[in-house]
Amino acid sequence: MPEAVAPPRYRLRPATMGDFTFLRALHVATLKEYVARTWGWDDAEQAARFRDDFSPETSRIVLVDEREAGVLAVEQRPDALFIANIAIIPEQQGRGLGAAIVGDVLAEAARAGVATRLQVLRVNPARRFYERLGFAIEGETPTHYLLCAAPPGKGMRDNRTNAAATTRSSFVTRHSSLG
Repeated sequence: MPEAVAPPRYRLRPATMGDFTFLRALHVATLKEYVARTWGWDDAEQAARFRDDFSPETSRIVLVDEREAGVLAVEQRPDALFIANIAIIPEQQGRGLGAAIVGDVLAEAARAGVATRLQVLRVNPARRFYERLGFAIEGETPTHYLLCAAPPGKGMRDNRTNAAATTRSSFVTRHSSLG
């Protein structure tokens, strides 16, 4: 039996306007195929859309060995932590980094007694990755699946009315600093 390899250690730092080029390249590298299959891909239109929507204030850059390895954006919602964006550079995929990051978000949500939610394009095979981590389909649109992972001991219905999530997430706070 092969020996389990520990995922790379990571830290998060706040994204800045200076991360635009990295984040745009990451977006293209990780989503172009799935966006193209869903809506089609026009480079100029996608570049303009990314530029117009770029707001680094809500994102954290994932660093492995002090090198940019991905992005994470988690929103505190009344009933859940919502993973608004997670992307890992192709060179770091398959090494446990994404699972470690999502696992940390799930652990924080469990401490707060709330669900963790995210959405994924229907054509993106990452859905199976999220399902392995405990997410289940909670809803769908013609283009996306809405996935939810309930905290231990709670069903997804319980999380829709859980008021405990109104406090600011310590995960978001803890991972906002440069340290």
